[in-house]
Amino acid sequence: MDDLRSHLTTFGKRFDGDPVGTITSTQIDDWLRSLNVSIFTRNHYRRLIMLAFNFAVQRGYTNSNPVLGRFVVSRAV
Repeated sequence: MDDLRSHLTTFGKRFDGDPVGTITSTQIDDWLRSLNVSIFTRNHYRRLIMLAFNFAVQRGYTNSNPVLGRFVVSRAV
């Protein structure tokens, strides 16, 4: 639970004040790529963010999950 809270707090700081329904997949991808962490860690962030958006959809906070259907973050070529 601490891992989830820690990672989502970091994500939340980037999008502080943005309504959850306005955050786009491009914004999430750009943010993930900006992190100075390993690919494994980026993908871990992505999975946690996807879970958070699934929760938001279930609660009616947004209509869709911008993380779904996106590719796993890989190294820039």
